[in-house]
Amino acid sequence: MNLLNIFSDMESLARAMAATYTVGNVESMYGENEETNFWLSKLDEHLHVISHEMVSEIMFRLQTTREIYRLLEFKKKYADFSNQETEMILTAISETQLLSMLKKGDASPMDTLKRVKQMKEEWNQLFQNQDYPKVIANLKK
Repeated sequence: MNLLNIFSDMESLARAMAATYTVGNVESMYGENEETNFWLSKLDEHLHVISHEMVSEIMFRLQTTREIYRLLEFKKKYADFSNQETEMILTAISETQLLSMLKKGDASPMDTLKRVKQMKEEWNQLFQNQDYPKVIANLKK
């Protein structure tokens, strides 16, 4: 099973948890009187808070996990660039400066420039045009 399937399964689980909690299913087991209704109402309140908190936490962690996964895949694809080079490329240094700094083996300057443009486009698509240092800092928290 790959990570993308796990993300989908976790999202489905969180939605199911949010949609299915109810005290109504147990009301008939306890009868109806003022005190029972009070405690069932309290139980309902607590179940609502618990399920909301759990779903919120799952969804937040799932979003962060997805971003980490995307970052790992991105870094794997562009492993021929160091972390420092990647940061320079993604923090809007001019193409001329980049070409003078990046000498990638036998690659021509135009091939390197093409790969750099591809990297920037992919980063912006994967991380919605967010700054590289900001994304890295957020994921390290």
